[in-house]
Amino acid sequence: MHRKFSGEDFPVEVMLTSVPLLGKQVLFTVWRDITERKKTEEALRESEEKFRSITEQTSDVVFITDAQGIITYMSPVSINVFGFEVPELIGLNFTDLLARNILKLLLKLFIVRSKKDLKHKILNCQ
Repeated sequence: MHRKFSGEDFPVEVMLTSVPLLGKQVLFTVWRDITERKKTEEALRESEEKFRSITEQTSDVVFITDAQGIITYMSPVSINVFGFEVPELIGLNFTDLLARNILKLLLKLFIVRSKKDLKHKILNCQ
């Protein structure tokens, strides 16, 4: 922190460099006002907190991918939907995840259908 002539404190970044001057080593000092950077960092932190709060409390799956479709973020509810822990899903291509989910749904439908058919056959045999 640094204090302006007005008495107001503000955040600074200080860089000290040892340089030769007239046969002696002196410190060259640069003070940079980083007020805007701090405001931006705080706004980003608040935005991230809001995002996490929303995605961790919703019953919907929320995920983020990079430009290649690789999952970089997955909301915690994904374990209920896909049956995998979040760390297992990070790094997968989202198309792989959709394929797994569709396969899982199809398998469930097949099992339900098979049970109904079996029940139907048992009832018809009696």
